Amino acid sequence: MSDRERKMKKKLVIGIAAIMIIAAVIAYLFIWHRDSQASSAALYLTAPVTKGTLISVITTTGPILPRITSTVGSEVSGKIKRILVDFNGKVRAGQVLAEIDPEPFQLKIDETERNMKVSVLAVAKTRIDIETAKKNYERTESLFAEKVVSELEVEAADIQLRKAKNELSSGEARVQQTQSQLDQLKVSLKNTIIVSPIDGIVVTRSVEPGQTVAASFTAPQLFTISDLNHMQIQCDVDETDMGDVKEGQEASFTVQAFPNEVFTGKIIQVRYAAATVQNIVTYKAILAIDNPELKFRPGMTANVTITTNTAPNALLVSNKAFLKADLEAELQKLGPASKAQPADSQPPTRAEAQTRQPAAPEGSTSRARQPGAQPRVQKPKNVKTIWKLGNDGSVSSATLVIGISDNKNTEVKKILRGELKEGDVLITGKNAPVASTATQTSGAPRGGLRF
Repeated sequence: MSDRERKMKKKLVIGIAAIMIIAAVIAYLFIWHRDSQASSAALYLTAPVTKGTLISVITTTGPILPRITSTVGSEVSGKIKRILVDFNGKVRAGQVLAEIDPEPFQLKIDETERNMKVSVLAVAKTRIDIETAKKNYERTESLFAEKVVSELEVEAADIQLRKAKNELSSGEARVQQTQSQLDQLKVSLKNTIIVSPIDGIVVTRSVEPGQTVAASFTAPQLFTISDLNHMQIQCDVDETDMGDVKEGQEASFTVQAFPNEVFTGKIIQVRYAAATVQNIVTYKAILAIDNPELKFRPGMTANVTITTNTAPNALLVSNKAFLKADLEAELQKLGPASKAQPADSQPPTRAEAQTRQPAAPEGSTSRARQPGAQPRVQKPKNVKTIWKLGNDGSVSSATLVIGISDNKNTEVKKILRGELKEGDVLITGKNAPVASTATQTSGAPRGGLRF
């Protein structure tokens, strides 16, 4: 082999070695960068920033009840002669439901009418007596003027006339009293016919034909009539949500009888009366619903979702991105431009720790306050800080003004500090520590190389 060929072969070997060294360095850097990203991704739980329409709702429960219910009773005592309706019967206002035996009332009316005639005749007789007493008085007075009779006879005639007038007043009062009794008996006779006061359905019936009802201090309950075409849900709303519940808001609900159907209604009333159960204060919100098919029955329990606010085309972050104080303090130590270190990485040296100053939490002051320093200002509840995880494993924060929430996601109304856009990855929690990919794949024992 000539010298020239040996030189060319030597150059070729050196070139190949150089290429292999460069490829090894590139591969090492790639694997290190990939392992760093994998370690950061494995260390933290994340959720992306999304965009869409957010609907804020309040969930509650309540019974379904008729909007109009009438309890039909009896104002008179007696025996039920007949009943004309049964359970679930549809009735109209004024329709006869039952009848109490009217015969005792009719007999009393007949007797009172006879007494009325007697009283009227007595009044007529008293009027005749008055006319007679008046003429007698006038004649006696004339004779007294002629000194034919004494003054005593004049006084007797006067007394007789006044007595007749008093008897007339008494008789007329008896006539009025008898007429009043007659009117009351006629009303009682009319009340023996039990009619429905409203249009509705017979929900309950408490009497049977032949049963005697006694109306003493309270009217006995005979029927319950409810308008089941128009019903309501009495929702119990917690006091913390009352600021968002208003009349006119739409709501949806489900019932166990129809688990695959969602029904709708509207809030028609928010009551001021409070109810306290086990130190929990609630208020009644009345949800009006239509029931044309009579699917809903009184007493059913409804699971209600009240729509309080809507944010269309909003930037949304997961509620889990609002981290606890301990994890947020850990991320603050990393700094906005540093790498997120995996759990099994070695702690920094003392020199590194001295040069790496942790960033002070937003809105906070040093524990040892300097003279003249301003007191710590508490951050408003609608101002939150979130932490982003970059593609290179770095973490950075952003401060937001938040809006409505649906208990899963929250609307971003304004970005006070930092940047945030759709697709950004937010840290929502921390995983258990994991070993790096390079260590797991290499299988090399810890403590350095062994020969």
